[in-house]
Amino acid sequence: MSLSPNISNGFWFLSSSPDQRDTIQYSTEPEMSLHVHSRPETIGVYLDFDTKELSFYNVEEKKLIISLAVRFTGEIFPFFNPGKGDQSSMEIIQKPEQVECNDNNTSPTEEVQKTEQ
Repeated sequence: MSLSPNISNGFWFLSSSPDQRDTIQYSTEPEMSLHVHSRPETIGVYLDFDTKELSFYNVEEKKLIISLAVRFTGEIFPFFNPGKGDQSSMEIIQKPEQVECNDNNTSPTEEVQKTEQ
């Protein structure tokens, strides 16, 4: 049995190919492609369970690539594939949990800076 990776069977992804360095393809139905000025080196992925929205970000440029409305039931499992024939290593970085502001109304970043001084 063969399973095609598309949104109808639970796969949401973006991809590119060596022959089309200026294009990113999405697993939407129908298939959608987007012209990009430069291929992202680091992709951020954010899944909002409450709004059922999946977003992909260009981390270096701090820009949204695309957000997709998603439907899911049950557990969700991430699947990462750097691409066919990709020679570079892939690193998965988990964003640390954000800490609520304290009673002094200072941000967690300000608190970290204070403790480092």
